[in-house]
Formats: sequence, structure tokens, C-alpha cells
Amino acid sequence: MRKTTAFTLTILPLLLVIQQAMACLHSEVDERAIQWAVLIVKANLVSSKPYGEAKDGQLGIVLSTWKVTQVFDGSTKVDTEITVLTFPNPNVDALADPCSVLPQPGKSMILLLRATKDCEFDVRPDAKNVPGDSFVIVSRLTEEDATEDAVKDLQRRIAEVRKAEAGFNDKDAHFQAETLANAVDDIEADHADSALLEMGPKAIPAMKDVMEKFPGNGKKRLQKIVVELSPPPADTGKRKDG
Repeated sequence: MRKTTAFTLTILPLLLVIQQAMACLHSEVDERAIQWAVLIVKANLVSSKPYGEAKDGQLGIVLSTWKVTQVFDGSTKVDTEITVLTFPNPNVDALADPCSVLPQPGKSMILLLRATKDCEFDVRPDAKNVPGDSFVIVSRLTEEDATEDAVKDLQRRIAEVRKAEAGFNDKDAHFQAETLANAVDDIEADHADSALLEMGPKAIPAMKDVMEKFPGNGKKRLQKIVVELSPPPADTGKRKDG
């Protein structure tokens, strides 16, 4: 079976790496982050304000307004203002969550965004009550991170992911899911595993259909891929089982 690649952020303390994985929907700007994002833009922070009331020790909600200056992917236009939700930790001793730390007004970030209505929430389900359209951050690049090479890499990955999504075929997804469930060796399993991951979340219904037919190891293999392709709760960025 395919082995998950470990984070390569070797210059950071381990605790910071773990915290980053828990804070954003996804810790890297890669194919998975793009699959989960419905909008990818460069935008300047306009303003921010708290929303609702948090219980003692509970994650807060901050509504921030951003003005789009460049659109990489998704349905919006330059100069549009968008609302983004972040979830700061009230514990002053906690490490700052990367996706909760906002820049100064006027500063920019490249934001990979998922619609709030498509997200699950663990401790702040009231985020769904924010009026109008809003988004949460899947991952992001700060001004310092958004080098020319990083932006070119992002654009390449977006093109590759959207091309794979456009070519999605449900029949092929079912075939690859059945292949993975019935795999007799690692080579066969790795090929089907990679194919399903490249298809992305669109392949989840097919995998769930096949899971009904294959108990035991076959079901476990598919369940692992379903979990990997499913975003964690948007407020904590951490699955309850992890």
C-alpha cells in the first residue's frame, strides 16, 4: 500500500508542525488543498471583527473582509469583497494557529478557500449561521511565502487538479474502488489507491458503494482513502479520531 509521506518541515520544532496540521484544513498548498478549495485568490485584508459569543475556553470566530486582487481559480472577480471565517484559540499559551493569524489591513495573502456551507464544524457549528456567502481557509500563502516560483507551482497544480476533475468518470471510480478492495498485492493496490486520490472527493460516493460489498480488509482500504479525501472540521482542523 502507498505510504503517506511525512512532513518535510525539518527546520521547525515538531510541536509547531503538529499545531499547523491541526489549525488549517490542510497544512500544505498541494493537490489535496486544491481539491477541497472552491476559490483560490490573492486578496488584501480590509477589516476583521469577532462574531458571536464563545464559551470559556472555546474557539472564537472572526469575520474578515478581503478585497480580491487576483483570481487563480473559482467564480469571482477582481475587486470583489469576500468574507472569510477564522477560529482563533483564546488560550494565550497556545501556539498561534497559522490559518487564524491575519495580516495587517492592506496586506495580502493567497487564500485557498472552501465555502462555509460545505464545511463541517466541531465546536463552533454556529459558524453556519453567518449571513451571506462566506468561506473558511483550506490553506494559504503569506506575502513572504508567495514567491514567483511558489505561485507558478500553485498555478501548475491547479491546472492539473481541475483537468483530472473534469475527466472524472463514475464508472472508472467504481472500477478502481473494486480493484483496491480486491487487490492481491501492493503494486495493484498502489495503482488503484493513486488513481482514486487523483480523482479526488468526486470518487467518494463510488467508494462508499463498493464498501457495502466488501467487508474486512477491502473495506478498510477504501475507508482510509475516503478519510484522506474528506476535509476535517473547519474550526479545529482536526478529526475527532485523530
